[in-house]
Amino acid sequence: MIADIEKSSINNNPDDRYAKLYLVHHMHHFKDGTDIKHELHHCQLYSQKNMNGEIFEIQHKIGEDIDHIVAPIFDGVLYDHANNEFTVKNGKILI
Repeated sequence: MIADIEKSSINNNPDDRYAKLYLVHHMHHFKDGTDIKHELHHCQLYSQKNMNGEIFEIQHKIGEDIDHIVAPIFDGVLYDHANNEFTVKNGKILI
């Protein structure tokens, strides 16, 4: 499933909310003494495909729901590192 998501297949199934939500996150792992630690981070989004154009940071907005928003505020389409499209309205990523 992860390989399919990395190949932008999510755009063929826009109703798959969890897969789309997965795409805005990435995992880092690092050695801490004798243990391996993992941290979950947001991916950056770009105003153009192939990681070009303006860079947008993703943040959480906590209210009734947990929304993913971009800074600076933006309306339109942004792209992740695998060229998956994310529609953004008033800064909120529509998932």
